[in-house]
Amino acid sequence: GIERLCEVLKTPLRDAAGKEQGVLAIERDISGQRGVEGRLLRLNRLYKVLTEVSALIAARPERAELFRRVCQVVVEDGGLPLAWIGEPDLTRRELRTVAAAGDAAAYASETKVSIDDVPRGRGPAGRAYREGRPQVARNFGQNVAMAPWRELAERHGLRAAGTFPIQVGPDVRAVLCVYSRQPDFFDYEQVSLLARLAAQLGLAWGAAEAEA
Repeated sequence: GIERLCEVLKTPLRDAAGKEQGVLAIERDISGQRGVEGRLLRLNRLYKVLTEVSALIAARPERAELFRRVCQVVVEDGGLPLAWIGEPDLTRRELRTVAAAGDAAAYASETKVSIDDVPRGRGPAGRAYREGRPQVARNFGQNVAMAPWRELAERHGLRAAGTFPIQVGPDVRAVLCVYSRQPDFFDYEQVSLLARLAAQLGLAWGAAEAEA
């Protein structure tokens, strides 16, 4: 028969107390795909990120410190130029950067993202906040919604982004934004794993509030 090459990623899902809630497993047939080694490297890096974040959550730091460390881990272990987390400023109607890491971190402080359905709110971060589901801009150069930030992104060499709502119950409390210098970087598995990371942060936030 024909040999199949599959990849399986498993990562424990933990709550804020470090208790294992289950296991996320993703299997995909990657037979015959070009660039398999590159994809596997990226996925292995993200797997390491998830493992590190689980350990961070188990240590139960304050939220600001957790978010700062998570951005660092995503950048350092994920090999990415930028990760930032924004929380809504309801007075200014913008996402306010509360944590950022990476050599393109200045982008996070310079970008202005509205939480409303206006041109500066229709990029991936604003939509993730309003719609409560992950959003991907696969190629900034071909994405009309990225027009307000295209020049700024080009200055920092950013080409693609994935944004992930951090929810406590039904409420989106923040958005995790991750960037790449490679267009089409964020595939299905990467989006799934980063969405799980954001879900873990939401679980930890909710558990900390329940204990307060």
